[in-house]
Amino acid sequence: MTTTQTKPKSHGVLQVQPEEPARPRWLPKALRDVPTIQFNLYSHAEECSKYGLWKMRALRTIRLCGIHIEAGEDFQVPGNTALNLYYGDGNGPDADFIDESGLKAREDRLAKETAELSAPVNFQTAPEFSKFDNLALKRR
Repeated sequence: MTTTQTKPKSHGVLQVQPEEPARPRWLPKALRDVPTIQFNLYSHAEECSKYGLWKMRALRTIRLCGIHIEAGEDFQVPGNTALNLYYGDGNGPDADFIDESGLKAREDRLAKETAELSAPVNFQTAPEFSKFDNLALKRR
């Protein structure tokens, strides 16, 4: 029997590849205070009217309501179920919310406008107090 020797494969210099930064996940503000442990307390229609119907994309293969859903597939579920899928289990999240209607941009714009409205007022330079010296804060 003849054996042939194969030359060992050279991989060259190995370096640790930098990890890509994780993209931030979006959780709709309307669902931030919803209890997540409510299953089968309401019918599907009641859950949809109470928590809304949310579109999601599976991050891994899951089985939901007897349907096999592969990673990358889209589906719609009520908000309380969506939260459970968003947080996932000990192995990580099961699904992410899909923002097709621009809700995230509207939430961000509203948060920015609210922050601008509630910004602290500097009474020393505010024009409405320039006429009333006794109402302006005194510098020490």
